[in-house]
Amino acid sequence: MMRCALYILFGMILLSFHSTSGEKEIANYIVYLDEKPVGKLMTSQYIDDGNTHYHLSSEVYVNYIVDVEIKELIEETFVQKCLNKSTHTRFINGSLKENNNLYWNGYEYISPESETEPGSIKEIITGTTLSVYFEEPKNKSQLYSQSKRKLLPLYYDGNNTYTLQLTDEKQTFFKYASGKLIEVDSESFWGRVKFKLVQ
Repeated sequence: MMRCALYILFGMILLSFHSTSGEKEIANYIVYLDEKPVGKLMTSQYIDDGNTHYHLSSEVYVNYIVDVEIKELIEETFVQKCLNKSTHTRFINGSLKENNNLYWNGYEYISPESETEPGSIKEIITGTTLSVYFEEPKNKSQLYSQSKRKLLPLYYDGNNTYTLQLTDEKQTFFKYASGKLIEVDSESFWGRVKFKLVQ
């Protein structure tokens, strides 16, 4: 933990003196609800001076008695492979329903929006439900979930498939091929949701 914290500190110092640009990697997915296409999800990864920036945006349209539009945005920055900050917003029919922020203050992670919990995670975060879109979580036993605002247990099932155990007893499955995330399969309030990579 101390080594990772030092990496974050030194990475921030170096970034203030020197900056070079890297290339952006993009992965797009079609969103399916109960096997019917209902939207799109776009992710990107950008590496700059050893710091990795992730971006996810999605637009989903479902009919649940009335038409529902769901838009989601997640942005994260990793410094030397350790999460430095994360922002997550979700809008339903234009109204803000989720606004989650997490940042490293040098000692622990702070979540300012948390009212019912202390809002801090002391363990260094090296993987999230966004970073796994670009990095297969080999040898990882947990991931940070932006929507749950906590670390969740991760299990390797074999055949390049991983299971994330959600806090409500539901699960999310990540499937890889040649190191690329090709499918996410999850249970949700709306039904069974899948993200399938656009090849």
